[in-house]
Amino acid sequence: IYEYSEKFPNSGSLVKMLSNFNNKITLLESKPNDLTVLISIIVEIAFKNPRNYPISAAILSKLLAYHSESEQTDVINKILKKFKKIPNTGFLEIWLQRITVKFQNSIDYSEKLCKLVNKDEIEIWNSEWLNDNLKNLISKETKESVIDRAKLEKLKPTIQQSELLDFTKIHDIY
Repeated sequence: IYEYSEKFPNSGSLVKMLSNFNNKITLLESKPNDLTVLISIIVEIAFKNPRNYPISAAILSKLLAYHSESEQTDVINKILKKFKKIPNTGFLEIWLQRITVKFQNSIDYSEKLCKLVNKDEIEIWNSEWLNDNLKNLISKETKESVIDRAKLEKLKPTIQQSELLDFTKIHDIY
């Protein structure tokens, strides 16, 4: 899969290959011997193939489940450090936060939506140019409806296939 990702970055076939791999690791009954290598390969594929962030995050969530929460935090921080080298990785941060949202709020995500999930006071959109009524409406709506706290509470530790399907239906990725 890695070699294919090098030859055909961001291709639909690569997404399908990663999806098949995701399905296979879901069936694993014990920790893979090459866990660190598998994580490194998936991170490298995601690094060069932004289209694959959702499926890469799903795979990572399953692989990271074999680590303790502190080890997961360490790996996520290393991934974030690697991705700081490239611009516009907020989308990846959202998926990485999905992996850690059940146990970790101390990871420093720079994406505004991630900060909102962590209950930071943040302005998502610049609304200074709007009249006061619209500014207040947007501010109120942002804080009350952008993050569905009830759904956050129901999330499982690993990214489920249904989450990927929900996302892909909206964005027609796969």
